[in-house]
Amino acid sequence: MKIQPRLKIISALLGSALLAGTTQAALIAHYSFDVDNTGTTPDSVGSAFATLGGGVSINETEFKAGGGALEMTNSLGSNAVSVDGAVTNNTFTWTTSTARTLTFWWKAKTPVENVLQGTYVSFGDTTANGTRFDIKESHAPAAPTQGNLRVEVQGAGQTTDPTDFDSGAWHFVAVTVPDNATFADISWFVNGSATDLNTSTSTLDIATATSPLVFGDSIITPDAPNSDNRTPNGYLDEFQLYDEVLSESEILFLYNNPGSVIPEPSAALVCFLGALLLLRRRR
Repeated sequence: MKIQPRLKIISALLGSALLAGTTQAALIAHYSFDVDNTGTTPDSVGSAFATLGGGVSINETEFKAGGGALEMTNSLGSNAVSVDGAVTNNTFTWTTSTARTLTFWWKAKTPVENVLQGTYVSFGDTTANGTRFDIKESHAPAAPTQGNLRVEVQGAGQTTDPTDFDSGAWHFVAVTVPDNATFADISWFVNGSATDLNTSTSTLDIATATSPLVFGDSIITPDAPNSDNRTPNGYLDEFQLYDEVLSESEILFLYNNPGSVIPEPSAALVCFLGALLLLRRRR
């Protein structure tokens, strides 16, 4: 009978498909913040790394997944990007023709300190008026101990979630930007919710200057206006950056499986189609 050889072929090809599916070609940066390599922490994609500044460190006892998280200490240092935050040794940019998804886990310390501009992720122009992408805390003046999460593109728009996230619990944040996006096209979600929190109607394009990624501080240089302390008081874990827009089901998967990544499906699909074609030819 020919059934057994065909089953072996299917098993081999499906095994190859599963392995190919773990290549994660769409994942372009992944910082798990598990390791401090003498002042740096590695990107699991490629050979890039982030240099740890004076306002951040790797905490190996408080984390969401893996074995560590980036602890941000509300530093009142020089606010220089190279001093307070963790800064990557490679650069990124968002242009109007670039799709992106950015995800991470965030936990605020308690008791909460008033960090009006505490920035978790930042990149772009280093001046206060340049095009810059930030995800940060945005405390209301009437509630200085309440932490609201803000997604902001300097010069294009901003949107703030009214929920208080300074609760001492871990929260999962996902931001998606499609091709040819304006600020109103940004979608962002918290804790796997299918509810898009972007209420902005801004039609300005999404485009940033090229810069490193900065974790736990703003990319703004210390001599820029309003460049006072922007290091939050909390933890950042499992930062991931994709070169495509993840679906709501993929975002929910990341929320339910901390530390996991979304593999690039194309290679697995090629192997699967190859298996079907081979079986068809052997009939």
